[in-house]
Amino acid sequence: MASEHECEIARLGHQGDGMAAAGGGGVAPEYIPFALPGERWRIGDTGGAVLVGAPSGARIEPACRHFKICGGCVAQHMRPSLYAEWKARIVAEAFRQQGLEPEIEPLIRIQPATRRRAVLCAVRAGGRVLLGYHGRASDDLVALEECPVLAPAIVAALPGLRALAGEVLAKAELRITVIATPAGLDVSLSGGARPGAATRAAIAALATAYRFARVATDGDVAIERARPALILGGVAVVPPPGAFVQAAEPAEHAMRKRVSDVLAANR
Repeated sequence: MASEHECEIARLGHQGDGMAAAGGGGVAPEYIPFALPGERWRIGDTGGAVLVGAPSGARIEPACRHFKICGGCVAQHMRPSLYAEWKARIVAEAFRQQGLEPEIEPLIRIQPATRRRAVLCAVRAGGRVLLGYHGRASDDLVALEECPVLAPAIVAALPGLRALAGEVLAKAELRITVIATPAGLDVSLSGGARPGAATRAAIAALATAYRFARVATDGDVAIERARPALILGGVAVVPPPGAFVQAAEPAEHAMRKRVSDVLAANR
């Protein structure tokens, strides 16, 4: 059993945890959630950890009150400079493992409140419907009241998404994929009860009330009030229900431009 001890954080691991330098004799490194390089932490007998001494100068106040319990974000406590350094090192290490050492270009920053795609979960608990993300390394659901990384249209629709989930929730957890499109939210429900006529009518009423463009259950379109098209490279594309799209539109534009520039330079 581990005994209480202190350790200094050398760097960040790939998952964003603080990584204490490994000792000799084959001792594995220790990973401490939310610890930052240069900080000193005390590890308790039961594995809990507390910061001792001064916090890192790279530590900032998280933007979201759900941070640390919600598993959606791991880096809101880092200054942008440390975050950029950490991300660049992850990319460089991935190339290095393949025997490559390319120049890593500066991080392209994406502003908060621009994530247009989210995958949420819903469950029934104590007579209520909980909607949110899983907790860190947990099956427990963290109910969301807001999310600073999501597009405002998704955040504003959280009550409607919660009500929608309540219409089809069975005993199992429901998965909800939502994409913000110019025509409204495209909502895909997966894992719920098969909707009958009454449930479809309720879904249609909620879609109208919250101006959802489309609602699908397990791939079957229950209602389409408007065509949920995304403009991808100047082309209007309607993704299948629940499809993957680049989460942040500015990131999509940046990647497409980079590829186009490289292709143009090599013609």
